[in-house]
Amino acid sequence: MNLRKTLLSLIFILSFILVALILVKFALESDFAKLNSKNFHGNDSGYKMKTKYYKELYYATGFKRSTKNNNIVSLGYFNININDNMRHNKLIIEVAIETGEDTIDTIMDRQSVIRNDVIDSVLNIKSSGGITQENVSREIKKKLNKRLNANVVKNVYFEKFIVQ
Repeated sequence: MNLRKTLLSLIFILSFILVALILVKFALESDFAKLNSKNFHGNDSGYKMKTKYYKELYYATGFKRSTKNNNIVSLGYFNININDNMRHNKLIIEVAIETGEDTIDTIMDRQSVIRNDVIDSVLNIKSSGGITQENVSREIKKKLNKRLNANVVKNVYFEKFIVQ
């Protein structure tokens, strides 16, 4: 009777270990593990794709020149916490500016300063109209023209403008 209990316990333990090993094997071969593995059989394309996606979504994107119009520069995404009329809101915008050909190199060289100016211009809106596309556009244009010491920003465009 004692030998029977010992054998059953041993079979149970071995079965448990076998099931655990099978689960670990399948987990390591899953698509999720492939995406998180930097070197899965020498191919890290899934990892690169995932990190590129998250960098574009959550981190400041670099400025990009428009392929259709050489005078338009995309400043990327901005996710700004605002306090509008005692409510706490979030402003999500994707901004592009139209400027002259001669100032694009200056803008590309000063990306971090210009991103900061865009955020400051949104946070400093004190008009009675609140956060609207017209107010934000006007403030960004005014702040960037002041930064660049000239009246070079002609228009400010929004590819996204969401107030939550």
